[in-house]
Amino acid sequence: MKKLLFALSLAAILLVSCTGKKKQTVNNLAGEMCKAMELIVADNPMSMIEAASAMTVIADKPEYKKVTEDELIEAMKTICPEGATKFIEISSSAGQTEEN
Repeated sequence: MKKLLFALSLAAILLVSCTGKKKQTVNNLAGEMCKAMELIVADNPMSMIEAASAMTVIADKPEYKKVTEDELIEAMKTICPEGATKFIEISSSAGQTEEN
């Protein structure tokens, strides 16, 4: 019985540890994307290109490859709601362009 309890405890600790690392990775990505969204200035169309370039560099980092767009958006909504709104607008317009 003690061995089973120990094994279950160890499994729970590993699960919590992995979940914590994933959440930290998602939050790090969201923080970087929030900074990229700050590059967008309403009266400067070139700022959109700068932000898109920064987003590409960030998204290409190997540590962020397993983060889903939904996880990213949820984290951004907490860290930078305005940045999340901009990101969603950019993502949805990019998706429409790909479909056409």
